[in-house]
Amino acid sequence: MFITKNVQSKQEAIEFITGRSMLDLLKTALTNALLFTFITLGQWEAVIAIFLLSYIVGRAGIFHTKLLLQKQENERFKKMAYTDFLTNIHNRAYMNKVMKELNGNEENLAVVIADIDSFKSINDTFNHIIGDGVIQHFAKLLQKHTASCDYVFRTGGEEFTLILRNKTYEECLIFLGQLRDTILDTPAETEFRSKTVNIPYTASFGMYYIQKDNRMELKKAYMKADELLLEAKHNGKNKIISQNSSLNKLK
Repeated sequence: MFITKNVQSKQEAIEFITGRSMLDLLKTALTNALLFTFITLGQWEAVIAIFLLSYIVGRAGIFHTKLLLQKQENERFKKMAYTDFLTNIHNRAYMNKVMKELNGNEENLAVVIADIDSFKSINDTFNHIIGDGVIQHFAKLLQKHTASCDYVFRTGGEEFTLILRNKTYEECLIFLGQLRDTILDTPAETEFRSKTVNIPYTASFGMYYIQKDNRMELKKAYMKADELLLEAKHNGKNKIISQNSSLNKLK
């Protein structure tokens, strides 16, 4: 018999049961076969040991499974708490978390607030469902064109916040200029009254740039970027207004 040839002692039986195996069903069958073998041979100590070990291993497996399920559930709720339901990108709560984490970093950072221009007119001309589609389109463009090390958050309505990392002031301006042109040249395509329509739109940007040797809390940088965005809106929209904390000048 295969079992008696390969598992011929109590110690070998213990090692067999406690060892990990992907074939749990086979292990159960072989464990039962071991019990039958030792009962037949009258080795009652081995039988008791196998029963106890099977119980302990089984309980440990259940406990491990519960821990894994709890961890997965916690991760799911954490993702829900940090994800915007409409665009499926990070939300303001996650932005606050990231800002706290980045506050102590010694790196160049730019906080950018981007806002769709004249968004109310899109809702008024079409409807709020179409408006949501434009927001989703805007979010996808922002995600597509930002680097993997950068962050994109939806921080309210048609407003999004970007955190650009390890770039020079000039590189950030070039990136935003290209992004603004891409948005202008890429209308949102959607269905309206059984027809496919293209909805062109523009966006305005306020950027506050922080050099690593001129640190400040990102929350303050966010407030300054918001002021710059308002200035861009007042200056005719589809604008980029930026400020370098080191140079203390607008552009």
